Amino acid sequence: MYIGNDVSIGSALGRLFKLSRLSVATESAQVDGGQPDRRLVEAPLTQDQSFQVWIEPISEKAKRQTLLKKRQLNDESLLIGRRGSIAELQPGDKDAYLISQMEPYTVSKRHCQLEVREDGVWLQDLDSRFGTYVDGTVLGGKSGQKEICLEPGEHELIPGPERSNFRFKITVEAA
Repeated sequence: MYIGNDVSIGSALGRLFKLSRLSVATESAQVDGGQPDRRLVEAPLTQDQSFQVWIEPISEKAKRQTLLKKRQLNDESLLIGRRGSIAELQPGDKDAYLISQMEPYTVSKRHCQLEVREDGVWLQDLDSRFGTYVDGTVLGGKSGQKEICLEPGEHELIPGPERSNFRFKITVEAA
């Protein structure tokens, strides 16, 4: 039985996000022979899992932009969007991965957000005009789905339409 998780943050090189899953022993009053039934749930009592998250350009157009290099997520969240004036960032936007794009724009200024929460690593579309694609799944727009939890492994991110020239790899690793 899964009953909760704790999050602790910290690392000299960046942030490690630690998720602890707990399981409990179950005990029923009696079974057929009148003896109490005591069983441990199959999961171990505590299971710690830490994640490291990176984003890097994989399309040639994105690789040519000098500010779009491979980066480790150093905060709880990372805004991904189109470069504009710094005044357009909101106070809660601690860190941003901004794409330089000429008209016609396909990437919104506040397009999507990568976020580590208590229950995992999430990517959320921020009501962008053309939606966000993650491993072929569309977020936002008419899809009705706004966010997706990213399992450990590599994921392809396309902010904007599926035909976009801006493609990124998000790597989620269990540490």
